Amino acid sequence: MEHKSKSKQRKCVLDGVDIEKVRKLSRDRSLVILKIRNFGTLNIGNPQFMSKDDEESENEGMIEIPVKKETHLPEKHHHHHHSKKKIKSKEEPQIQETTQKTYKQETETVNKKNKQDNIYSEDNETSLEERINDAKRVMAEERKKAKERGQSTKQQKPIEVKIPEPLPNDNISYGPKRSKGFKIEEIDDNNRVIGEITPMNDQNEKSVPKNFANATNDPQIDQELAIGYLLVNNGKLQEAVNYLTKFLQKHPNVCGGYIARGTAYAMIGQYQMAVEDFSSAVIIDPTNADAHKRRGQTLIALGKIDEALVDMNDAVKYGGEKDVDCYKQRGICYQMIRNYELARDDFGVCVKRSQGDYIAWNHYGLNNTALGLFKEAAEAFGRAVSIKQDFVDGYVNLFQLLKDAGKPKKAEEVFKIIFRLAPNHCFAHYLRGVLFQQIGHHIKATKEFAIAISNVNNQQYGLEKEIDKQVDLYRYNGVTLSASGQFKEAILSFDQAVDIKSDDSAWYMKEVALYTHHLLDHNFTEWNIDSFDPLFKEGFCKHLIPAALHRYEEQASYDDTIPDVSETDLPSQSVIDKILIPAMNIGKYMQYDSQGFVHNASQYLMGGLAAINIGQYIRETIPEWIKGGLDEESARKLLDKIQWRTLMELSTKWRQISEPNDPVYWIDLLTPEQFEEGFGSHTPMYTGQGRVIRYFCQYDRAFKIVQELLPKQVQLKPEWVKVVKEAKNIGDILRVVESNFQVTTPCRSDNFDDPKTGERIIYEGTNLVTEMKEPVGYDFAIKTPCKKSRWILYDKELEACWKKLALLILTRKGEKNEEEKILRAMFSFTFFWYNFMPLTRGTAAGGFVFMMSVLASIGKQIGKHIPQGMQTDWEAILCEYPHKFSDVMYNWMKDSIIPFNIESVPKIEEEIPTVRKVVECFNYCPQIKCE
Repeated sequence: MEHKSKSKQRKCVLDGVDIEKVRKLSRDRSLVILKIRNFGTLNIGNPQFMSKDDEESENEGMIEIPVKKETHLPEKHHHHHHSKKKIKSKEEPQIQETTQKTYKQETETVNKKNKQDNIYSEDNETSLEERINDAKRVMAEERKKAKERGQSTKQQKPIEVKIPEPLPNDNISYGPKRSKGFKIEEIDDNNRVIGEITPMNDQNEKSVPKNFANATNDPQIDQELAIGYLLVNNGKLQEAVNYLTKFLQKHPNVCGGYIARGTAYAMIGQYQMAVEDFSSAVIIDPTNADAHKRRGQTLIALGKIDEALVDMNDAVKYGGEKDVDCYKQRGICYQMIRNYELARDDFGVCVKRSQGDYIAWNHYGLNNTALGLFKEAAEAFGRAVSIKQDFVDGYVNLFQLLKDAGKPKKAEEVFKIIFRLAPNHCFAHYLRGVLFQQIGHHIKATKEFAIAISNVNNQQYGLEKEIDKQVDLYRYNGVTLSASGQFKEAILSFDQAVDIKSDDSAWYMKEVALYTHHLLDHNFTEWNIDSFDPLFKEGFCKHLIPAALHRYEEQASYDDTIPDVSETDLPSQSVIDKILIPAMNIGKYMQYDSQGFVHNASQYLMGGLAAINIGQYIRETIPEWIKGGLDEESARKLLDKIQWRTLMELSTKWRQISEPNDPVYWIDLLTPEQFEEGFGSHTPMYTGQGRVIRYFCQYDRAFKIVQELLPKQVQLKPEWVKVVKEAKNIGDILRVVESNFQVTTPCRSDNFDDPKTGERIIYEGTNLVTEMKEPVGYDFAIKTPCKKSRWILYDKELEACWKKLALLILTRKGEKNEEEKILRAMFSFTFFWYNFMPLTRGTAAGGFVFMMSVLASIGKQIGKHIPQGMQTDWEAILCEYPHKFSDVMYNWMKDSIIPFNIESVPKIEEEIPTVRKVVECFNYCPQIKCE
């Protein structure tokens, strides 16, 4: 027998080992060397943190798991209710009854032999609960250890089969017989052999494999076990179950056999049987990290997250040094319970030690997104797609991040890549539709949603299993269709959303769409969504179940005799040139230059049209307003001609029509009960462990106010006062106080004194509310309950502010310091409007529109953008004194006032008289290039 030299040996790589190929190769070759990676990953769990590429992770090993996530993941339920429902895959094979009986018998044998109780038995409930509680305490130590580890691993490669040159008369038999036909090698992440089982012969029959994971120290048994691994690797799951069941009947104490069969069970959706197998493995070897990890993953699929976390902690404890995937799996577990800080630590270990693991980078990005760390998230997604350039889910996550961060141009660049890789990606088209809606391009948005809807059932990139996302898609489609005047299709889309989820807010939106449809050719002055039943408005704002509105009479159905607004229905060129372009060039200056705020063409047009409309109304109602010059006595006689509420109703109406499906209502027109209780606008800065992208920039200022007011407004223990004073954030205070708390900001009157003190009256401003969250974190937000008593006080203050401003304008004589006085009076009104918050939403836009309206009425406009980072409503809300807010506003606006020829603008009510004409203008506005 003549052997070939090593230099002439050939190597073949098989993607997913096929047993038949191994058998054929062994007949043609002298020796087949099977290289196996242990420590594989079960890709089962919550789809929120799993991507379709998780199953392709380059950290896969001995038992690869090519499971499609939609075949075994539990349904997700949003809108504050998260179900932990187990659903069975449609493709799930049925295990034969005889196999189940055999399995139960041999499991009982193992449990009896080991004389150990399963940790999930009733006798051990207390022990398990203690372990769950201990899990959190273990983390501090684990996180410290994790920082000391800096080893990185290379990307792993597929299982390899080396084929030396053939020797005559060599063969391999299939099954648990002794064979000289193949050798099993275990390799590490760098393809180095760390253990092997050699062929059996007379000389080495008693040889013991070195460092072979889950080995029995019996080469014959380990070779038989390897066949089971091959069956699982090859996706022959039922065959693997049958084979491994027989194997375990012969060898009931082999840990690896239970791990292999448990993996097969998990892959076919038999989660409980998988848990029992992994538990048997743990009983045999309590320090087996792979068994703990796989049981943890299966428990996640069953919705038993706390128990899964116990296993993941053990997996890290016993195998974290060798298997970095243990950290990734525990990180996913932490994500699912919203403990993003600890998840971030675990994913940090993953990406440090396995820098080529694009799946870990993707999870790291998702986790940083949840924490509001958008720069870090973008970097992580960027690393993921640079490692795997066709990683579609990574690009989609990056696209969504950029959209939410208010970076539409960069988001569009990413979408082009997605479209090239997956042109039928339903969710990507949905996100792009939302992006277009957010920048005011409603017609473009409808086209994008239409593409998304056509791909809902796409086999690879559809949303067939993701019900909540389908509802969002149909609802958003209805929103943009109704905003652009395509009511027939909008109503159908809203109905589709409600058919899927009967209590969705799409029902309310459909009612508003039908109302607008029936008034499409009526005068815009007749359109008034505040005329809706107070119960309807309250239900819309609070997302109440529509069925609760017993007395509400639904809108009439769609009328085919009223044509929808067509894409080709455009405003006249005169309206475009003389009204829309000037309006856009006024409204564009209301844009915040802060993270998360996008440039919205519809809102620019809304602000500009509202400002011109209100300016024209003022000038028409009080002609003396135009030039001023009146003496004080004459001017005072004219002050009652215009009420502040009339002006702000006009402003609010334009806000309502620009986004007709936003629940923007006057709070005093809700139900009397709700008005008495105090409907509160709620704006979070921090939620759970996440920084809210738009408003976290206000956190530090708000926190300092809490530090100042908490000892004054809440009775604290003496030692707590010092803690509050020295605290670095809200979390530091909560660790001591251990309860929810709130403080109320003071708001000083600008017009009325307190008769008791002789100082200005102090109103209640807003509430800075802190609420502890489970399992970790807290919410920190502003909440302003607008009660009737509050309404009376602020109404009186705003009336005084308006009359003061009107008096200054009517008596102006063109002197040098008059403009500053007028501006400061305008800022005073705006200050109290912001603190008042009389609308369910839209108060911020209304305040800025008021300032633009006053300026337009005297032939002026703002000609300079708001400074970067400034949010004018927050400047007022977090300020006690109106004159300090006035100082802030005047410092940037004093040099930005430029002339505006309002007399050259035709009367809006005459040129854009009907609801239809208004909608046409909003459809056209994205085409206008601002100067």
